[in-house]
Amino acid sequence: MFTTEQALAVKEFAESKKYGKMREFNRKRLGKRGEEIEKRVKAREKEQERKQEEKKEKELEVALAKVNRAVDFKDKFKHLIRNL
Repeated sequence: MFTTEQALAVKEFAESKKYGKMREFNRKRLGKRGEEIEKRVKAREKEQERKQEEKKEKELEVALAKVNRAVDFKDKFKHLIRNL
């Protein structure tokens, strides 16, 4: 059926699934449906990136709020110390 080289090539191709070669092969084989799958995957990746950016922005806002609150307390205590 297969020569040794061909069998090794098929084995290597199947093992490269984690690198996306098998995924690309299957999507090309599916044609239009594969294109739709590819579009959905790209949209999902963009959505995940957007969510990560929003999460980072929220973390920065929380950190900034903590800093601002600390500065306000510091100013408040300075005012109290001056009045004593």
